[in-house]
Amino acid sequence: MYNEESKRELEEEYPKGEEMPKEDQSKIIESCGLGKGFGIKYSTFYYFLYLNDAKGLEDYLKKRGMPFAEKFKDRLVGYYNHIIASNDLPHP
Repeated sequence: MYNEESKRELEEEYPKGEEMPKEDQSKIIESCGLGKGFGIKYSTFYYFLYLNDAKGLEDYLKKRGMPFAEKFKDRLVGYYNHIIASNDLPHP
């Protein structure tokens, strides 16, 4: 459902004669990649997961004010362990 909606062109409909002037219409802004801090945040998550420190990760998430920190931590640990197990990657 979402994929179909996102493929549609973003157009607004106005009655004839009441169209918005060109300068007031929405403009497409070029994406410049990931935001500042993106790498730092996910590197920190990976650091705790790599050290197998689930308690430390949960404490970090709570201190950062992450809503549902325990549930998010459980999901991250589950994803990490699944990737490690399914790819036979070394783990400390």
